[in-house]
Amino acid sequence: MIIESDASGTEFLRARIEEAKLLLPGLLVDSAQLAGDGVASALGDAAPHGKGSGDSPPGDAPGALSESFHCETEAQGDGAMATVSTTQPAKLRYVVEGRGWVYPVNKRALYWDGLPHPVPYAKPSQANDFISPVINDQVNEIVEPEVNAIIDNLSAILEGV
Repeated sequence: MIIESDASGTEFLRARIEEAKLLLPGLLVDSAQLAGDGVASALGDAAPHGKGSGDSPPGDAPGALSESFHCETEAQGDGAMATVSTTQPAKLRYVVEGRGWVYPVNKRALYWDGLPHPVPYAKPSQANDFISPVINDQVNEIVEPEVNAIIDNLSAILEGV
């Protein structure tokens, strides 16, 4: 019995594997950024779009909560990590958890722009957990295409396309 083996493509494949190893960290970071940007956008879309124009709570950036979500990505070992956060953590907490009764501290009544007159207190606000549905229902739909794109890119590299 004679067995023949053709290993003529070995060097080509070895070179493609080395190229894939070099490009993989960048592909992971880029894909994580795209997925994180998608999650930030979904959170912005799901956030309540109020009409208030008052001051933001101390420590929060000005503007609408729906425009406060952003993603930062960094390489980590053999992978990448995307962190989605907000520039308005206090406002986010008030919306997601609600807030209790508000009474004046330094004056005898509360007043803000748009209020027709001072009031002795503000009633509690209802909690609006708009984050959980995004995390539970949409994250996989956002992340899966990015994972598939990495696989497609790696396949193309290994095939020499």
